[in-house]
Amino acid sequence: MRIKLTLHHRANAQVPINSNYAISSMIYHKLGEANRQFATQLHEEGWTVSGRKFKLFTFSRLRPQRYGITGDRLVLQEGPTSLTISFFVHEALGHFIEGLFKAYRFSIGDEKSQTDFEVESVDILPEIAFGDTMRFRLKSPVCISHQGETDRYAQYLAPDHDRYQEIFFNNLVNKFVASQMPPSSPQQEETPEMRLKILTKPKSKLIHIKPDQDQPIKIKGYTFDFEIQAPIELIQTGYWAGFGEKNSMGFGYAELL
Repeated sequence: MRIKLTLHHRANAQVPINSNYAISSMIYHKLGEANRQFATQLHEEGWTVSGRKFKLFTFSRLRPQRYGITGDRLVLQEGPTSLTISFFVHEALGHFIEGLFKAYRFSIGDEKSQTDFEVESVDILPEIAFGDTMRFRLKSPVCISHQGETDRYAQYLAPDHDRYQEIFFNNLVNKFVASQMPPSSPQQEETPEMRLKILTKPKSKLIHIKPDQDQPIKIKGYTFDFEIQAPIELIQTGYWAGFGEKNSMGFGYAELL
């Protein structure tokens, strides 16, 4: 399910362009206020399969009515600003989450600037019709990585890498299995042939996590329009939980094309 937060703020408010970590922290904090056990599961444990952990949510960028960019600041020239959060959760839990954010107040910023937000309204977005072939536009970068035997660190892959599609779909399958099965005994099932067709020229994006620190974490991803052919359950997984990796940091958020 997806919820859209409509946010009130002062005109020409400024936030860091790289606000992914701050938004992610805000979501965890609010969930923790209402249900500490659920927030801990989401933040520290996630859902696990084959030794990998998945948080099963993602979010959009901040979307003001008008904006500008000054240096490393996003200037929210005119509000309201919207933020959409996408969860791969049961519908009943979705209504619980919806209620948490009503009239919520929070701040985003750093030493250079701080902006206060108040949630004016919370709307559960209508479901879309899913099929086994669909087209999407990435509104935030999708991150795909691979660590080979000789690699000291995982390497972020470009969409033209020969293993990109394989890893893209393995990630979707693992997220779906993690959401459905007990972590101790995931079922491994064969999946039909799947296809990822990239429709536009990919644009690389380098996102800094905790940019105000001496050594910020840098994550590279790509945005593009794409067509995906896969079982409906896997497409739903990507739509709700995010495509690719680092979803709980706002990566892999896509909308119907």
